Amino acid sequence: MNLDFAKRRISSALNLVEHISQDDFPYDHPRDALRIMSSVLSNYITDFNDADTFKVKIPIQQLCMVSLETLFLYQPIIGFILRSINARNSFELYPALLRLCRMLFGPSTKLILSSEWEFSPYTFYTLPSELSAFTLIGMPSSESSNPLLIPLAGHEIGHSAWKRLALRDKLSSKFYKSVLAELKGKSWNDFNAFYPYFSKVDLDLVARHAWIDAVDFALYQAEEIFCDLFGLRIFAESYLYALEYLLSPGFRGSRTVLYPSMSNRISNLCNMANTLDVIIPKQYIAGFVPEDKPGDDATGLLLRVADIVSQKNVNYISNKVTEYANAKRIPFRDHIRVKEIQHLFQDFIIPVQQSETFVDIINAAWLCRLDSTFLSSHINVHESERYRVLNDLVFKSLEIVEILQVTSEEAD
Repeated sequence: MNLDFAKRRISSALNLVEHISQDDFPYDHPRDALRIMSSVLSNYITDFNDADTFKVKIPIQQLCMVSLETLFLYQPIIGFILRSINARNSFELYPALLRLCRMLFGPSTKLILSSEWEFSPYTFYTLPSELSAFTLIGMPSSESSNPLLIPLAGHEIGHSAWKRLALRDKLSSKFYKSVLAELKGKSWNDFNAFYPYFSKVDLDLVARHAWIDAVDFALYQAEEIFCDLFGLRIFAESYLYALEYLLSPGFRGSRTVLYPSMSNRISNLCNMANTLDVIIPKQYIAGFVPEDKPGDDATGLLLRVADIVSQKNVNYISNKVTEYANAKRIPFRDHIRVKEIQHLFQDFIIPVQQSETFVDIINAAWLCRLDSTFLSSHINVHESERYRVLNDLVFKSLEIVEILQVTSEEAD
């Protein structure tokens, strides 16, 4: 172990954090996160200096190990924060998204909105305890300036809600018993074909290693189901449109074990949409193709069992979504207001003129986006400019709404 190497690693990270802190940020929360990380890294420097004089209170090897673990945790977050100042990000969306997060998680919640080099929205599932007040949401870089995809942030925010509700802990024991019951019941012959040397009695303990992954698969699926339904509850039809834009028709090759099948995802969304009076787009289900089964037949069996267990609990999960959103008084999409905003955008090419909900504006924008005649009668708008104009209307509307809300809060 080389103490100088450990000191040098931390010093390099600290210099990077302090350098990035000098950049111009459109809002304060990224700099707040950098300030916290800078403090933690500075404390390591102090401890390393104390180690040189044998004043450090913990073993030097342990100190080096903990500091190294911190670097592995911080590096992706630092990169995420650096990308948050990229001009392609939709900064106009930030105030509305922050208000939503604070309604859901409390007034001290801090938000960092950034871009990702994965073609999928992203959140940090596990943050260091010192950053627990932060919610980090990343959008695909190529789409980070597209306001119509912001409903997908609802899915990522759902992961934070899932964690706060401790649903994984609440479902673990139930899923364990359900998987075991399924294997001892309808799926026993299939399991026994792979593992003929086990009896049903062995399943509980001796054969546990052969099937326990099915419990994890089911729990991961349940979380993704929760997040899909959470996004739908928050953003209504616009979540369905955004998901179709990003993922339709699906992927070639075998499916991941961490998500429900695409057919189950869409079916779950449509079933909850019916309960919420959300209009399902025509041919929506047909727009997604099923994935292939996993190449490994034994994994395929465990995945099938996980599918059965997770799908049996969709009603429970959807109820938790509704209960949480209602308890936080999250407003639901208003059909009438959506149509009125669509009318402003489409017929007059003007942003909203009064306080509106974030969700209604995005839903109205999607209706315009899906209308092939949008702005076609306006001779001053070239066809190639229609969607840029629509984006501008959304951004300007959000700016107006934010000004009205701030003014109202100051008056109170």
